[in-house]
Amino acid sequence: MTVAIIGPGRSSVCYGSAGHPPILWRRARMGAVDRLGEAGGPALGIFGDAAYRQHQTVIEPGDVMLLTPTA
Repeated sequence: MTVAIIGPGRSSVCYGSAGHPPILWRRARMGAVDRLGEAGGPALGIFGDAAYRQHQTVIEPGDVMLLTPTA
């Protein structure tokens, strides 16, 4: 599972993942693709005491977020 929260009128996205591949983020200004792997944890339900991290990144006009499917 991956969750991304973008507030109305905000220039950032807060995201986290549970066992999902990292989000790919294409930066329009540079044309580069970043792998957002700073936030996450194991798949949901596997460990009762699992810890999950969230992270935040800046959104600029033209940026694209790609969530890849799991196998």
